[in-house]
Amino acid sequence: MTVVEASGELTAALRVAWCVDSGTRLPLDDLLWTPRDRVPVPARPAGRPRPTTGSRAHFRKGSRRTLEDLAGELNDNVMAELCALELLCRCSHEHPGQPWSTHLALARHATDEARHAAIFRRMLADNGVDEATLTQHGANYEYGYEFPECEAGSERELVWRLLILCTVLEALAVDKLPVEIGGRDLVGQAAFARALDYIAADELFHVENGLRLTRRLCDELGLDPILERERVHGRFFGRQRDVRLAYLEADPVRAAAEIAILEAPDPDGVPYVSRTEVELRLRASFTLDECEQVERWGYNPVRHELLDAAGSS
Repeated sequence: MTVVEASGELTAALRVAWCVDSGTRLPLDDLLWTPRDRVPVPARPAGRPRPTTGSRAHFRKGSRRTLEDLAGELNDNVMAELCALELLCRCSHEHPGQPWSTHLALARHATDEARHAAIFRRMLADNGVDEATLTQHGANYEYGYEFPECEAGSERELVWRLLILCTVLEALAVDKLPVEIGGRDLVGQAAFARALDYIAADELFHVENGLRLTRRLCDELGLDPILERERVHGRFFGRQRDVRLAYLEADPVRAAAEIAILEAPDPDGVPYVSRTEVELRLRASFTLDECEQVERWGYNPVRHELLDAAGSS
């Protein structure tokens, strides 16, 4: 029997089981699985090139109008979506004792990430780009999977995973996506801009989902969500800083060339810069104190006027 035939038989059996009452019922707890392994490094197809450890997988060396930049940016988005999808699935799989509502929330969130990855992959194909020539990695998953401060498999580890993925990385996407959408529109890449605009709406749910789940878990564990976010933020980006510094120190000439590119004016003259999108973050259930937290991290050069108004009231 082929895999396809077996899958078809299983689907048919599940359809029958769904519609027929066998009279035998089991408590859901009796059906829960026990995770048999941990997966600190996600699998990737063999033969695909990997970026050098510490290098940026893609950074803008020229105009957004070039196929090289478009391909690199789309591929970076595919990698980010896959890492989010995989980490969310591991969160569910490794914590079967969480409430069923949590598993449903994680599954819905993961389904969004799969759809986003498919959108970017389709855009690569539409632009004639062969994915096999592009670098692949699992950086966000690897840096966000486990932490020395957390016992492996613990609920605190689950809190840290969801904090970094949903309330840091995806929340920063809420701040950064308007600038990227504006830049792609400015250079006439309307299809890319619309895809990012569509995905930006989902990010609000992802952030809200992560805030809701982590607040419940922190309340149960007696943890302060803002303090835990500060700690996992430092650990996650501290790891990246360390490998990045080692990469730069290994080749000063290469480092100087990359830094010059990164510090150069925008090649397309895009005038937009990011800010902490307070209104959007509040809509996703961030508090003003949590908005001030990300403001202190310094990722956004423009300070939002609502933060000043809140401080003076």
